Amino acid sequence: MTKIILITLLFNLSLYAQDVFNDLKIFEGKWVLADEDVNLFEEWIKNSDSSFSGESYFFRDGEKIISEKLYLLKLNNYIVYIAQPGKNNPTLFTLTESDSQLFIFENNEHDFPKRITYHFINDSTLNASIEGEYEGEKRSKNFSFKRKK
Repeated sequence: MTKIILITLLFNLSLYAQDVFNDLKIFEGKWVLADEDVNLFEEWIKNSDSSFSGESYFFRDGEKIISEKLYLLKLNNYIVYIAQPGKNNPTLFTLTESDSQLFIFENNEHDFPKRITYHFINDSTLNASIEGEYEGEKRSKNFSFKRKK
């Protein structure tokens, strides 16, 4: 009886992770920061049924400068967000909360940020935020993006 319950639980958890991963298709495409004074883009592509890749970038003197490489992966029964700013080591964040338009990733062991939130208001508007402690103070930064066609 215990084995049946455990198998059922693991199967349901696996289906849940796949359903959530399917919701991530909303990330696909090119997003531009709504602040016209800042030239910042985030772009995502779906690579497979278990991975997306993205990058955050800006243009300087007509040259594309990648500031961060990004990944969304389905690993076993978890959804993870990996951020690799510049030439730094990648940092893994685990999806802790989601619905079809809200995705919260956390890593309480990381210095800053500890939490990354993507809230898709609709198909063309995205509010993202990072938050955590920096030099002993709680900090957060919000970003408003528009989908670029």
